[in-house]
Amino acid sequence: MKEKLKERKGVTLIALVITIIVLLILAGVSIAMLSGDNGLLTKAEKAKEETEIADIIERAKVDILGVQSNNKGDITQKQLDETLAKYGTVSGEGENKILTTNKGYIIKVSDIYSGTIAVGKIVAEDVLKTNSTATEAKDKSPYVKYNGLDCRVLYNDETHGIQIITAESVEDVKMGANDEMVTPDDFEYTGTVSVNDNYKKAVASYNNAVDNLNNKAKTYMDKKGIATDARCLGSVATLSSDYKFKGDTSGIQDFPTSSGYKYIENIGLQKKCKKYDTNYLEDKNKIVELRIYNRNKQVWLASRKIDYTTRDISLSLYYMSNLSHYDTSLIYASSDTSNVITSGYGRSYGFRPVFLISPNATISGGDGSSENPYIIK
Repeated sequence: MKEKLKERKGVTLIALVITIIVLLILAGVSIAMLSGDNGLLTKAEKAKEETEIADIIERAKVDILGVQSNNKGDITQKQLDETLAKYGTVSGEGENKILTTNKGYIIKVSDIYSGTIAVGKIVAEDVLKTNSTATEAKDKSPYVKYNGLDCRVLYNDETHGIQIITAESVEDVKMGANDEMVTPDDFEYTGTVSVNDNYKKAVASYNNAVDNLNNKAKTYMDKKGIATDARCLGSVATLSSDYKFKGDTSGIQDFPTSSGYKYIENIGLQKKCKKYDTNYLEDKNKIVELRIYNRNKQVWLASRKIDYTTRDISLSLYYMSNLSHYDTSLIYASSDTSNVITSGYGRSYGFRPVFLISPNATISGGDGSSENPYIIK
């Protein structure tokens, strides 16, 4: 009996050992199939990497085409490197140049772009920059020759784009009663007091100042499309969604209707005057920061100011003299009991247009100094 039990027990152990061995062999085979250089897991991971690398290459190619479409088919080495930098770090030179992606993938730059690099081509966005901390004038604000005008760089950033301003005023412009851009009829007079044409012209000049000064700036633009827009110094400096200046954003001033302001209605100013603004400050502060002010000459800032009490009102425009800004009255009206005294003043100051330059405009020469300004073509 004992012998039979031993015999059965021995057979069971052998079978178990064999089973374990078989399982180990199967496990080894399975592990080998899943791992290793040719394993399923390795192949799956490799396929994932290849897919992600292919996606990066495709997206980078699309971005490069976008740059070329805005640059007449060309792309500079700097533009190529900046485009690829969105996906990782570019290193190496020539055929050994590589892109190390943010996930650590290594991609040959030649696998992304192997076309022609625009050699020696300098575009506006690369050199027309400002640096208020620089010691040299050309590094603070480079000198630029544009459409025959001597200019300086005013802005180069995402909010403002590239803006250049004439180095000095280009002409004297009359505003107020002497404004040649308006007529007395441009002021829709609805008051009950008799006022002269000088006063009406002054009101019209005040109301239309920003639009008319901005339009005057546009007359100094080139016909090649180097500048995409122009404005008068002191107007809204930021850009709209279509890469243009925003223009006049002032609404209408609604003066109080209490008896003390009755004279405003009598002379036709109630809800007829544009509001005051502080748009001039951005340009003024930038000019002071870069030290590119118009020396010894007052120049218009296309921004408005209103001063009024219960007895009088003054409508003014801002101007800049050297490093400071002031306001000058174009219209003055005063109520003295039953009488209304009105005056329309004429002012003549310099005019400095500001140009919005295409970032892909080509710089054909110069080093940005006053003796050798950058030439835009």
